[in-house]
Amino acid sequence: HAHAGSPESLLSYAATVVDRLQPKGTIDCAAFVTLSGHVGVALNYDSGENGRARDYLHRLRESLCENLSCLVTVGVGDEVSSLYELPASFRHAMDALNRRFFDGRDRLYFYSREKQAPDSIESISLKHLELVNCLRTGRMDKLERNLHSIVEGIRSAHIKPDIVKNLFVMLLSRIIESLNMEWLSREIIEDPTLFQKLYGAPTLDEAEQHLMDICRDTGDRIVRRLRTEENGRIVHLIWEYIRRNYVRDISLFDIADSVHLNANYVSTLFKQATGRTIFDSLNHHRIEKAKELLRESTFSAKDIALKVGYNNSQSFNRFFKKYEGVTPNVYRRSTGGE
Repeated sequence: HAHAGSPESLLSYAATVVDRLQPKGTIDCAAFVTLSGHVGVALNYDSGENGRARDYLHRLRESLCENLSCLVTVGVGDEVSSLYELPASFRHAMDALNRRFFDGRDRLYFYSREKQAPDSIESISLKHLELVNCLRTGRMDKLERNLHSIVEGIRSAHIKPDIVKNLFVMLLSRIIESLNMEWLSREIIEDPTLFQKLYGAPTLDEAEQHLMDICRDTGDRIVRRLRTEENGRIVHLIWEYIRRNYVRDISLFDIADSVHLNANYVSTLFKQATGRTIFDSLNHHRIEKAKELLRESTFSAKDIALKVGYNNSQSFNRFFKKYEGVTPNVYRRSTGGE
C-alpha cells in the first residue's frame, strides 16, 4: 500500500521491481493494481519454497520503500492451491493490510484468522461514561489511563478499522453530548472537520492522540472552571468567618484553619479573588459595623471600638480615618448621630 503517482505509473514501477527481484528457481511473480489503488503481487511457488517467498516479500517491500521514498505496508493473504481461491486470498491480504491501522505502517503483515469478541463493540461504546466522569472531576491522569485502556481493548478485539473509527466518532459524540457547552472551547464547537479528522486518522495510535488532545483541551477548561468555583467557595467561607467573628481578635491562622487550608495559600487566594488582603477586608468590615453603631447608638467611640474587634481606641481611630478620612467622632456629628 503506497500512494505515489497514478495507478498506472505505480503498476509500471511495481512490475519493474518485481522483475528485478524475481527469485531464481521455482517462484514466479506477477504484479497488478486494484481499483482502490493498491498494488498486488501474486506469487506462484512450490510448497517447499515458503521461506524464500517470505524473504522475497520482505526484500520487495524494502526496495519499494527505498525507491519510492515513502512508507510501504504489505499485507499477505493465505496460501492457496488453485486459481479459484486467489480472490479469497486477496481479501485476506487486504484484511492483513488493515492491521496497519492498529500496529503502524511500513511493515509486512500476514493474514491470521482471528475472531472478533462478540461483546467488544457494545462494551467499548459504553466507555464514554468513564471518560466523561474523569472530565467532570478534572482527573486528567485517570482519563488518559482509561482512554489508553479502551484503545488497548480495541487493539485486541480484532474489530475492523472502519468500525473502530466509527466507535471513536461515537465516543467523541457522546462525550460532547454529556458535557455542558460552556466547557467546550470555541475551536472544538466551531470545527466542521472535528469528526472527519478523527475518522480519517491513519492509525489507531493517531486516533487515540487526536481524541486525547480534544479531551485534554476540554479537561483543562473544566479544571480551570472547577478551580475558579472552588476558589469562590473558599472566599465565600472566609467572608462568612469574618462576618461571624470580626468582634474577636482573629488571626490569619484562625481564618485558614476554618477552611482547612495553609495560611499563605489562603492569603494569596483571597487577594487574587477580591483584590484586597484578608486583613484589609476584615478592618473594612469592622469600620462599616462601627459606622452603623456611630449613627444608630449612644455608645462611646471607645465602647464601639471594643464591640467591633479593636482592643484599643488608637487602632480604631487609625483604621477609621484610613477608610473614612475623618475620626469616629467627626463622622458621628456629620451624620447626626447621638
